[in-house]
Amino acid sequence: MILRPLVNIPHSVTEIGRGAFADCSSLESINIPDLLTVIGNNTFGCCSSLESINIPHSVTDIGMEVGPLPAAALWKASRFLIR
Repeated sequence: MILRPLVNIPHSVTEIGRGAFADCSSLESINIPDLLTVIGNNTFGCCSSLESINIPHSVTDIGMEVGPLPAAALWKASRFLIR
């Protein structure tokens, strides 16, 4: 899948499904809307260029093997339910 380096998810989205951005090697940054609550399994798997992700406080459920989240995102992950 070819994506622009920056992705802004629309505000109407409340869940990112399993593998939604998997294998998007050009993805560098993603902004997640404030209403999103779930990030599915392997959402960012093999996103080798991912450097920045904005995870809002509304996200309470993150799937296993989400992918290569930047260190700042992992630090925030302590408040999440990791399935």
